[in-house]
Amino acid sequence: CCAAVALPEELYAEGGAGARSELDLQELQAVPMAPSGSGSFVKVLWHPLSDAHVGVLLSDGTWQLLNLSRRASLADPEMYFPVTFAGSMDPGETVTDFVFCCGPQGSMASVPMDSEAAWLSLSVLFLSSKGRLSVRNPVVPSLAVLPSTALQALAGSSVASASSRSTSRPSESDAQDAQDPEHERAEKASEWLQATLLRSGARRELKVAACQEPCQDPPLSNRCFVVRHRLHLHGGEVEADAYRQRWLPREQVLIEEREPGSSDGDVRAHESTEMQPPSPRSPRHLRSSYCSVQLVSHSPVAVVARATTSGLV
Repeated sequence: CCAAVALPEELYAEGGAGARSELDLQELQAVPMAPSGSGSFVKVLWHPLSDAHVGVLLSDGTWQLLNLSRRASLADPEMYFPVTFAGSMDPGETVTDFVFCCGPQGSMASVPMDSEAAWLSLSVLFLSSKGRLSVRNPVVPSLAVLPSTALQALAGSSVASASSRSTSRPSESDAQDAQDPEHERAEKASEWLQATLLRSGARRELKVAACQEPCQDPPLSNRCFVVRHRLHLHGGEVEADAYRQRWLPREQVLIEEREPGSSDGDVRAHESTEMQPPSPRSPRHLRSSYCSVQLVSHSPVAVVARATTSGLV
C-alpha cells in the first residue's frame, strides 16, 4: 500500500513565500496509489533533489518517476522504463532495490565534484535478487535543486566535448570520431546538457530564508540552483516524443567477476549453473538473495554496498 499527497506547484514558484501563506489555509489530502493488475510495490523513495518527486519500483520490473505536484498517479509518470539488466537476468531473478546516486541537497553543496561524480549524481542504481547492479542515467526531475559544484562540473564536461570537436582534424579523423562509441556518447551527453540543465533560463539561484542578523552571500561553491527542464513525458508533445525516441535514460550494467553459486542451499557450488558475485558466503547465506543496495561513496572512488536477506553485507 502506498499513499501520496499532491503538492501545489505554487509552493515552488518564484516568490513562493507569499504563496505559501495562502497555501497554509488549503486542505491537502492523501491519495492512495495502486499498481495496475496483479503488480505490487517493491520500493518508493523520495528523490533527494526534489521535494515533489518520488521513484517507484514495481514487482513487474518497471520503474517510474512521479511528480506529485502534477498528479499522484502511477498512470501518469514523468519518467518510465523497464529495468532489465540488459537482458542478462536468469529465470526467477527479480529487481529488488534501487537508490538515487546523489546525497541530500545540503550535503552535496560543499563537496568538490569532477565530471564523473557529477554524472553519477544524476543516476539511479538498481539491484537484482542475484546481486547484479545496473545504472540508469541521466534521471533528473523536471524541477530539481542542484549544487553549483555539480553544474560547474557538468558544464566543464560539455565545454571539453565542444573543444574536442573544434580542434579535431577534418575528413578522416571526423569519420573515425563518428565511429568511436566514446566520442558518440560524449556528443550525446553534451547535447542533452545543452537542452536541459545548461539551457539558457533553465536555472535560478535558490535564495535562503532572510537572516535575522546581517549575513553575507555564501561562496559560489556552496550555492544551489533550482533547475527546470522539459525533456520528459510531461514536457509537451515534442519534448515527450524526443524523450521516448532519443533521451530515455541509458542502462549500463556493472561488469564484475561472478562465480558458480547456489541459491537453493546446495553447498556443492561446482554443480550449480547459477553465477553470483564472489563472496565468502556460508551455506546459510547461499540460501539467501540480495535485497538492499546503497551507494556509500561518490569520490574519489565510487563504493557500493549490497545486503542479502540473511544479513550479509
